[in-house]
Amino acid sequence: MLVLRDEVALAIDRAQKALDDARREMKARDETLQAIAAAEADQRTQALQTVLDALVASLKPRGFDRKKFQSRIALAGRDTPNSSPAAIRHAIYLAEARKVLGIDPNASA
Repeated sequence: MLVLRDEVALAIDRAQKALDDARREMKARDETLQAIAAAEADQRTQALQTVLDALVASLKPRGFDRKKFQSRIALAGRDTPNSSPAAIRHAIYLAEARKVLGIDPNASA
């Protein structure tokens, strides 16, 4: 009977260790996901700022210079990497530029 209790206690200890390890892994994974989300949010903010800067630079005393705006957005797109968290900027440039230009942002490109 004593041997069985020892085996049960050992199994409980192993299960507790496995649970602790899983909790540590989940915490590390959550921290990583939060860091990625924060980086993407920062990139989205920067992309919106770029679109606003392009809009302001394209305003003339008598109106809006569409070609200048489109040129500045295209340049920003060329300067933006296609990988890493910064790649999210491309989607923002497209959607927000379409709004500024009066094009349905949900329409296919």
